[in-house]
Amino acid sequence: MGKTLDLRGVEPSKRHTLALSEFDELRDGEELTVIADHYPAQLTQSIRKNKET
Repeated sequence: MGKTLDLRGVEPSKRHTLALSEFDELRDGEELTVIADHYPAQLTQSIRKNKET
């Protein structure tokens, strides 16, 4: 089972906070699909950092 998060209509200054919050709420085995109007390189790095800690 997975969640989809569409960031295209979200104010840019709020995107990372929202995405990281959704990522933190995932249960084991769940997936999060993020839809953005660009490649979210900084968000990807932030998620990887959070995953390592």
